[in-house]
Amino acid sequence: MAGANSKAGVDRYKYGILLILFIALTAYVEAQLLPGSLSSTVVGILAFACAAETAAMFKAAGVEPLSKISLGLAAAVVCAVALPRLGQSMTTRVSFVIFRAFGTAELGLLAFAFFAAACVLRQKTGGAAQTLGAGAVVILVATGLLYMIDIRYFNGSATLDGLELLIFLVAVSKVGDIAAFIVGSAVGKHKLIPAVSPGKTWEGALASLVAACGVAALFGIFHFAGPLTAETAAAGGIVINIAAQFGDLAESLLKRSAGVKDSGNWLPQFGGAFDLVDSLFLAAPIFHGFLRIVSL
Repeated sequence: MAGANSKAGVDRYKYGILLILFIALTAYVEAQLLPGSLSSTVVGILAFACAAETAAMFKAAGVEPLSKISLGLAAAVVCAVALPRLGQSMTTRVSFVIFRAFGTAELGLLAFAFFAAACVLRQKTGGAAQTLGAGAVVILVATGLLYMIDIRYFNGSATLDGLELLIFLVAVSKVGDIAAFIVGSAVGKHKLIPAVSPGKTWEGALASLVAACGVAALFGIFHFAGPLTAETAAAGGIVINIAAQFGDLAESLLKRSAGVKDSGNWLPQFGGAFDLVDSLFLAAPIFHGFLRIVSL
């Protein structure tokens, strides 16, 4: 069993490396041909897929997230954020007006307000708190990942700085994941939160933080972190890593509650979309906030 778990872990972190390479390739293609459009499409699809997997895990755990309503609202947020980047059709113009009026965070809050209203109108009294919480998490997962689009357009347009910052976010997050797995497997003895994720250790968490900070600093030193200096990039790496580890733990808690090993099954030996980007749904919005603070 231990050997099987170790092999599964290695397979998962191979996908982490492949994700970094995929983002880099996507970034290169869109920088040359489709500035902003390709990354917005990929992130939008991932955001909705992760929201759908989250709703399914809640249902497996016996909590009804009113999937049709919560996923419909999540899809609306995805369209309002992603579509403005894809062209000048009437649909994208309408979504751009909506996006300019509210922004990603406001759209997420508005979606939750509609969800709460739907619960009231359906007279959902039994388990209302659980239903509201589940719907909020479904919308939060989609909204959090959409901040990757905001980072891509950090200066208001699809500039090279935004492209570098998006690659920076994904690379720092995934390098931390890989370091945690390698060190935790090799020397990890002290469990982090065994009730949530038995495989995670304090040694792995510390290695993850150190690796993320080091790689982030290297991005800054070699001027591949947008406008960030090496010192600011290192600080950003710490912020990203802490948020990423909490995001990973949050998904582990949800999977344990649902009694499932993976969030989905569309990637062989890996799992679902949320397994691939669980560390980003909190890291992206928090890193976006960090960028706004250091840019003041």
